Amino acid sequence: MQFLETVTPKTIGRLTGFNALSGLAIVEGSMYLIADNREELLQIPVEKINFETKIPGKAIEKKAKPDLESLFFDEPHARLLAVPSGSTPNRRTGKAFALDGTLQDAIDFTLLFERLTATGIDTTDFNVEGSALIAPYRYVLLNRGNGPGGRNGFWMVEAENFPHSIRSVAWHGVALPTLAGVSLHWTDCKVKNGVLYFAAAAEDTQSVYDDGATVGAALGAFDLKSKTVLWIAPLSVAHKIEGIELLREKNGDLIFRCCSDPDSDTLPGLVLEIEVRV
Repeated sequence: MQFLETVTPKTIGRLTGFNALSGLAIVEGSMYLIADNREELLQIPVEKINFETKIPGKAIEKKAKPDLESLFFDEPHARLLAVPSGSTPNRRTGKAFALDGTLQDAIDFTLLFERLTATGIDTTDFNVEGSALIAPYRYVLLNRGNGPGGRNGFWMVEAENFPHSIRSVAWHGVALPTLAGVSLHWTDCKVKNGVLYFAAAAEDTQSVYDDGATVGAALGAFDLKSKTVLWIAPLSVAHKIEGIELLREKNGDLIFRCCSDPDSDTLPGLVLEIEVRV
C-alpha cells in the first residue's frame, strides 16, 4: 500500500436543508445526491459549480430516518438505487429512482441483509455504507467497520434482481490504516476496471448508530482481484466524505466528485472536487 501526498478538497457547492449528504452518483450529465435523513433524490447538472442552495422540506429525526447511505446506477435495470445502512431494523428499505429523479419503488433489503449477517457479521457491527455495480448482476457492498468489532470489509453479491434473487454472497475483511490514532473505515465507493475507489473516515466511535468526532479522512483505491489496498490519499481537512464518484482522469491524475455530511443540523452539506495524483 502506498501513502500518497495529502490532498486538499475544493468546495464547489453548499446545501442547506439537505445537508446530511450520504451518497452521490453521476449519470449522463447529471449529479444525483441523497441524504440519510431524507427520502427524495436531488438532481443537479454536473457542470454546475460554486452554488449555495437551500432545499425545502424537513429532515426526518434520527430514530425514524431511512438512513439511505449509498447511491449507484444499476445499469441492468436502468435505475438509480439508494441503499440503506441496515444498522437498525427500521433502516432496511431502499429506494429505486428513474433518471428523471422520480421514485420508482421502495425496496425491502431485509432478505439480503439477513444473508450478509449470516457470513459472520454481528448485527451490532452491521453498517452498509457503500455499494456499487461491478458487472451485470454482480455487486459489492461495503461494511463500515465503526462498530465494536471493527468489521471493516465488503461482500461480493451476485443477484439477478438485486437485492433479490440472490445467487451468492461472499465476505472479505479489509484493514485500513489509522489517521490521528483512529482507524479509517470506508464510507462509500465506486468501481471502474476492477478497482474499487473509496472514501474513508477516521471517526472516533465504536457504534454503528452514534456519531463521533471525525479526526481524519482519505480517499483510496482497492484492487478487487488481488484484494489489496493500492493507495491511500489523506485529506487536508477532516471532511466526513460519504459519497464518491470518479469524475474524470486528467494527465494520469484522478478527479473525484464527492459529498460530505457535517453531522450537524446547522452546517451545510458540501459538494467537493478532489484531485489525486497517483
